Amino acid sequence: MVDWELTTLGDPMVDLGWLLSAWPDDGAEIGPVKPWSGFPTRAEIVTRYAEMTGRDVGHADWYEVLACYKLGAILEGTYARACAGRAPKETGDFLHASTVNLFKRALSKLS
Repeated sequence: MVDWELTTLGDPMVDLGWLLSAWPDDGAEIGPVKPWSGFPTRAEIVTRYAEMTGRDVGHADWYEVLACYKLGAILEGTYARACAGRAPKETGDFLHASTVNLFKRALSKLS
């Protein structure tokens, strides 16, 4: 069972997917996150999660795609409010662009 809330009440792998959806690609910067020397790679994050939990992480990409979709849906809610004049346009535009990037990330995991 996957819980739609922002905390996991069901499958703990959703938390790993959530982390991966926001983790920068190796060497890349996301917003204010600027990886430093020793910053864990995505593969290291997944490996460490598997080591610490004993869980099968063979479907980690699926959980990342789910998290990208979930966050994108939340962000698009604010974009819709901005389009209706109930939130700042600049905020809506920024969040919509973020959603597009999340969905591109998700699509790249499906290829």
